[in-house]
Amino acid sequence: MFSLGSTLFGLLFAGAPIGIALAGATALLVLFDDFLTYSTLFEAFFSFLTKYTLVAIPFFIFAGFLMEKTGLVAGLFKFADAVVGWVPGGFAYATLLAAVLFGAISGSSTAMAAAMSVIAYPELIKRGYPTWMAAGVIASAGGIALLIPPSITLILFGVITEMSIVDLFFAGIIPGIMLAISDAVIIVSVSLFIKLPRGKFDLCEVWRSFKEAFPALLMPVIIL
Repeated sequence: MFSLGSTLFGLLFAGAPIGIALAGATALLVLFDDFLTYSTLFEAFFSFLTKYTLVAIPFFIFAGFLMEKTGLVAGLFKFADAVVGWVPGGFAYATLLAAVLFGAISGSSTAMAAAMSVIAYPELIKRGYPTWMAAGVIASAGGIALLIPPSITLILFGVITEMSIVDLFFAGIIPGIMLAISDAVIIVSVSLFIKLPRGKFDLCEVWRSFKEAFPALLMPVIIL
């Protein structure tokens, strides 16, 4: 009898990428084992694709796309900068905060990283932040976007494991906040160590940027 486990681990130990190892072991299982028929395979495949929960994924991506193209992400970023830009490493912290908010809207860490790379990365470099720190802030924010609901990764995990999506969303809130706080502490510590410049707090600018970012700030409430 064909052994799925031995083939999978054999391919992994041979250095094959995980995706190829999974696909190769599954293909051999379908070809050489008798208990798994093609009809069963296709039935399971289409049963997974027709789950209504998956309908939410393209809408989350579309919401993130609309925010990026309409300039709402830039408004969100200005608001975050006005609120926390005065602390040490404030612009990096503003990038982290904007990334968390955008991740809560789009549900995609990839979309968040793409948007922040275009908007925040050049500005971070212009303000004197090292390239490694600018890239690190955006990359670390991607992990937070995976946890902060609504998360596409959590939706897929819930569908595959047949767990409650709502429970997974609630389970991701506290770890996401803790990760954001730990990243913020690291940003402030590094900024103090390398003596990065900080901005000035302006209450009028906070109010002005809040009005500009208000539609974007409402989107997580509407989505959830």
